[in-house]
Amino acid sequence: MNDTALFKKRNFFSSLPVWPARFLIAGILLVMACGIFVFDLSAHLSSQGKEGLDLECYKRIVERMRIGEGYYSAAHAELTRQGYPIQSVFNWRLPFLAWALGNMPNLMIARLIALCLSFIPLWIWLELSRNELSFPLRAAGCVLLLGGPIYGFIDNVFFAHEFWCGILIAFSIFSYAKGWRWISVTSGIAALMIRELALPFVMLMLVLSCIERKFRETGFWVGGVLAFCAMMILHFFQVNAITEHDQIASINAWVTFAGWKFSLGTASMHPFLFLLPPSFTAVVVPAALLGLLGWNDVLGRRLAWTVITYLVLFLFIGQSFNLYWGVIYVNLLPIGIIFAGRSMRNLFRSAGVGGGMNLRPKK
Repeated sequence: MNDTALFKKRNFFSSLPVWPARFLIAGILLVMACGIFVFDLSAHLSSQGKEGLDLECYKRIVERMRIGEGYYSAAHAELTRQGYPIQSVFNWRLPFLAWALGNMPNLMIARLIALCLSFIPLWIWLELSRNELSFPLRAAGCVLLLGGPIYGFIDNVFFAHEFWCGILIAFSIFSYAKGWRWISVTSGIAALMIRELALPFVMLMLVLSCIERKFRETGFWVGGVLAFCAMMILHFFQVNAITEHDQIASINAWVTFAGWKFSLGTASMHPFLFLLPPSFTAVVVPAALLGLLGWNDVLGRRLAWTVITYLVLFLFIGQSFNLYWGVIYVNLLPIGIIFAGRSMRNLFRSAGVGGGMNLRPKK
């Protein structure tokens, strides 16, 4: 990785003016308090009207394809049989994942591919941090990046589009930090072709490449977005043909303005946070986000802004039974805990709290 040093001692919060730093501290504490007050994971889970049915539906679609049935006829039969609404084209997944699984000689191969992809970010983390972090921090990072591999060991999860989307996004970001730029682009576009919810991530990577004046790379991201748009148009017409009536390409049903409560619910889909009390999640998510924001380099920027993008998006988009959407981004969130203490120290120092005013010598 040639762009910048990976783990700087001075981070973004080291140079904040006093009053913005103080307002930011107050905002973080307010967000934590709000989360503790409003977030109740059990209430979300009690509303999961189709809990467990999604994976069964995707599995049966793949099974039908493996005996020769086409994707759209198989999806129509299974969605209808299990009572899913088919009025909107966005209730239909793009066919690429089902096609790939349906053409595998053995589904165990797909599961092994997913596991290998989910472990690569851990290996890249160890490579990048080898000479810059102590062993305890490197080991902690590995543990915090285990979300994807843990999901990979759960039966049938590899049928879920969100699972593949999440591991491909993580692979894309860490590949980018490693210097494998074209692998990163390919992985990001593959995530987009599997699940349209990867579009915010791809657009983020596009914008960052443009800001960093990597215009050739920007062109490839633009090409991927255009290819996705073309595929969505074809997808629309295929769904329209199989249902024999006009489809509605509307996302209105998912615009719910559920707020911070729903965003925390998606974050709690990390295997570690899922098992811990909701109040813990309400505190850990802002703290981890603070750590990611302070980690201001080519890897940290992409991790931080990916997580922020999805947390903000889910303030407005998503119904209570869509918590599993969090699998798309949540594997990236916990590693920010490693840098949360450093970010908080720098932020308090900039705010003049606990250590006097932050008086910087003139150069």
